[in-house]
Amino acid sequence: MSGYGDAFIGLDTSKAKNAVAIAEDGRGGEVRYLGEFENTAPATRKLVSRLAEKYDHLHFCYAQRGKPPR
Repeated sequence: MSGYGDAFIGLDTSKAKNAVAIAEDGRGGEVRYLGEFENTAPATRKLVSRLAEKYDHLHFCYAQRGKPPR
């Protein structure tokens, strides 16, 4: 941990790829789109590891893309 506080991670999930955005804590916190990554366990672990190195606490939320439920 390097002391950057909290980060709020938004994931838009689908079968093939996930889109990722991050918002840093506080009124002046930066909000940015990180891009898309493969929807695989290794890619997700790599993303979380990189974020965990920079921020003290990670908060995740997600939305699933695709067909709406019936």
